[in-house]
Formats: sequence, structure tokens, C-alpha cells
Amino acid sequence: APATLDERDLDGDSYGECTDCNDGVQGIYPGAAEVCDEIDQDCDLLVDEGLPTTTWYVDVDGDGFGDDGNLVEVCGEQPFGTRNLGGDCNDDLPTVNPAAPEVACNGDDDDCDLATPDGEDADGDGWTTCLDEDCDDTDPDVNPGADEVCDDVDDDCDPETPTCPDSGGTGGPVETGGHTGRVTETGAPPAHSAVESRPTDASLRPVDPGCSCSTSGGAGGWVLAGLAALSRRRRAGSSSSPSVTGAVRSTGTAADRLSAATSPSVTSEA
Repeated sequence: APATLDERDLDGDSYGECTDCNDGVQGIYPGAAEVCDEIDQDCDLLVDEGLPTTTWYVDVDGDGFGDDGNLVEVCGEQPFGTRNLGGDCNDDLPTVNPAAPEVACNGDDDDCDLATPDGEDADGDGWTTCLDEDCDDTDPDVNPGADEVCDDVDDDCDPETPTCPDSGGTGGPVETGGHTGRVTETGAPPAHSAVESRPTDASLRPVDPGCSCSTSGGAGGWVLAGLAALSRRRRAGSSSSPSVTGAVRSTGTAADRLSAATSPSVTSEA
């Protein structure tokens, strides 16, 4: 309130010393217009409130970019040591800021852009050659995050991972019927095998050149061959050994008849 008759108004601004927060300056009194000068003109204990302000970023390393987390807002001139550009992700290193080039494999995000790889990524698989991460930067399917497959390639860049584990899980070669090699991706040996087999069909066995009969009948064919041999022997021996006469008993098993037919001590039967 304006000064009353019993209080003094030293600065003549119509507010006496009891209500004027600074009765020595005419422009300071309750309700005065606030001016951007870091002084409380309107005696409300606030400074420069309600005035348009500008945000400035503190630039500790002096590289022209300030820290987004270290800023000031003022209504007046730019404070010393500040910039109007933020985005500096490391305000302690002048070589690190949004305008800096990315230096390969130094471990720093030089350009403050996490999307920029720290090293070369020629195959675009997201893995760089830094610290030998990507062991083949020409193949996007080869990197430390890839799955190992049975293709004789170190797909996951880990020499300790077996390329083609065998059925025992040792990763070594397996024997496949005479052929030593690696198993297939399904865990089975290669389809080809060096194991030989013998024919089981009697018709495929060699035939005595002197026998004109067929052996296509299996075991019965061999019996017939034996009987034929006996017949030839009897014919050949009838002129010199009259004691060999008669015929082989037709009873018994086929094996008995074959044994009797091929025995040199055949006797005749009345």
C-alpha cells in the first residue's frame, strides 16, 4: 500500500519504508514491473519471474556442444561457458560430440550416435571387426550371434564349437561301414557304404560247368546236381566194378539223398 503520513518514503515511489523492500531505489516497490536484471523489482522475493527466457547448455570441454543434463535458463544475455547446442554425450572429452567423426574400435561413441558402429561392418550383420568380433565381415551369416550349422564354416566365430558333432557328441569323425567321414546334419552317416554283401539267392551262385541241370530251385537244385553226378559215376564204373549196382534209396530227406549220392562207398540194395 502507498505510504501513510506517519512513514517515510525515501525514494519517492509512493511506498514507504514499511512496505517498500528497497526504499532507496524508486523502481522497486510492490507491484513494480519485473526487469531482467536479477533483482526483485516487485518485492515478491522472486527474481526475473514471468519474463521470456532462453535455454543455454553448459559446455565444460569447450567443443561447441553442451551437456543436455547441465543447462541454464536466463532472460538476458548468454552466460559465459554455455552454448545454444546440446547433445554432447561426454562433456569431458572435446573429441566426443555430435559433429565428431567416429573413430573405429576405440570404445567411444565419438559422434554421440549409438546407431553408428564403432568399427567396420561391411556385411551389415550388426557385428564389427573390432576385437575380432566378426571373423568374416564378408558373410552376414557369420558372426558371434549366428548358430553353428554343419557346413565346415565357423559360423559363430568360436573355434571351440563343433561344426558337425557325431552321434556321441564329440565332434569327431565316425566310421560308416568302411568309410570314415563326418556325419550328416541329421546325425546319420553318409548314404554310401563300402561293406560288401554275398548273394543269398542260390540261383546267383556259380554252377558246376559239368552239370547241365538248373539250380534255380534252391536246395532241390543241388540235390538234382548230386544225383546227376552219381549217374555219371555209375555209368563210368559199371564196366570195371560190377559190385556197384542199384539205385539210391529215394526215402529220407533231401540232405540224406545228397549225402548218399556223393559218397564213394555206395552199395547196391536188393
